[in-house]
Amino acid sequence: MTAADFSTIDKTRMNFFAAVEQAITASSPERKMALFGPLHLTILLLTVAVPYFLSRLTRRQERVGAARYLAVSIAVILIVNRILSIVWGAHMGTLLRWQDALPMHLCDWASFAVIVALVWRGQLAYELAYLWGLAGTLQAVLTPDLAYTFPNPFFIGFFVDHCGIIVSVLFLTWGLGMRPRPGVVLRGWGWTQVYVLCAGLVDWLTDTNYGYLLRKPLHGSLMDFLGPGHWYVLSLEGLSLVFFTVLYAPFWWADRRRPVPLAAAS
Repeated sequence: MTAADFSTIDKTRMNFFAAVEQAITASSPERKMALFGPLHLTILLLTVAVPYFLSRLTRRQERVGAARYLAVSIAVILIVNRILSIVWGAHMGTLLRWQDALPMHLCDWASFAVIVALVWRGQLAYELAYLWGLAGTLQAVLTPDLAYTFPNPFFIGFFVDHCGIIVSVLFLTWGLGMRPRPGVVLRGWGWTQVYVLCAGLVDWLTDTNYGYLLRKPLHGSLMDFLGPGHWYVLSLEGLSLVFFTVLYAPFWWADRRRPVPLAAAS
């Protein structure tokens, strides 16, 4: 390719981004989404409805191929969305430092775990995605730390990523029959400590705030009720055990109520 060809490609790219920016500015001035307003409630409803209907499509034994196709498709959507979010953030100048693009938020780890579970059905990956997604990512969806609204790409990317994790976990559970194993609470809490140590080290080395270990989110969240200073981190540690126990409780209860085979009883 000649220099002229590269120049044409670069101009096309710049014109595309300029057109997107102009459309966004014209249709949606920068403003924060109304918490639990009509748009937010619609997103929450779809986050539950989508995996329910997908699970209905794949529940029968003869639809194994469709289940595999849907699982991989969801994983591809999560990966593409993450790449596009990084590209858009770099273009808009919100990623001024490479440190801010590191995948070190708990939701990033939950996203990677759920992608592994969707593509390879990894049990540990599913369990971590189940616990981190429903205990952590769900909090981000309920109280998003976001200063934009629809149709801003940051808004779309945020909810595709976070709601996509929850949709994936519910689809894996309802549609593909995966479930947490006994001991998942302590196992998940142990891996959470691994995340906390890694995020804390990255925060210390790069002056970032991954995992909100140094500062609470700018917008309102559950952390506002968990104590001043860094005490909220200790509160989150205890609360995570409570959340993990609650999330495993339905499966524990189902196992307790399951009839004991006669051979085992004798």
